[in-house]
Amino acid sequence: MKRRTTIHQWRDWLLDHVGDDEYELIQKDNHKVIQTITAKSAMDAENECRKIIKGVKEGAKSP
Repeated sequence: MKRRTTIHQWRDWLLDHVGDDEYELIQKDNHKVIQTITAKSAMDAENECRKIIKGVKEGAKSP
């Protein structure tokens, strides 16, 4: 069984460490996993998630 640990929390998002070099970006309101990320460290995963979140927010703003 994988052990989940929350690494970082933004207003509407969670970054969870799920095992070895695997992380999941989760929307807090519906607990939906948006993306699974492979990264060497929590900081690398956090930086990748910031890019994904920015892309989702920009996509939501455009018609």
